[in-house]
Amino acid sequence: LEKIQCRGLHLICAVFRTMPVAALEIKASIPPIRIELDRLNHSCALRFNKLSTSNPIIQRLDDSWRAAGAGLVGYHKNNKVFSRSIGLGFRAEAYDGEIVGLSYAAGLASSFSEQKLNITHWQFFSDSLSSVESVFDTSP
Repeated sequence: LEKIQCRGLHLICAVFRTMPVAALEIKASIPPIRIELDRLNHSCALRFNKLSTSNPIIQRLDDSWRAAGAGLVGYHKNNKVFSRSIGLGFRAEAYDGEIVGLSYAAGLASSFSEQKLNITHWQFFSDSLSSVESVFDTSP
């Protein structure tokens, strides 16, 4: 796309044939293609986000796209010892799912540790540092 835009700029601004592309974009008041694509992507996401639930596009999506949830799994010596899938409904967000998943995992890990007294530590993996800090913060 950058090559096509470059060619188009040279056709529009034929007088400035030897000018660099960045200068041509400024002269022609045309943003670089990567910025224009980001703008279009952002505006499309905003339009999709504003669609009502009765819109045909939203109606075609299955329910899993409309609701948040959490999933967790616990392993001990390469054996799955527990797993959960928790639905949080339509008003929940991704952060809520992270918090609920970590909270459930901590509770299930604690229960499992009471049964197996030789367990000395657990490892929790999450892609949300703020959720981990929030769940495992012991301060009041």
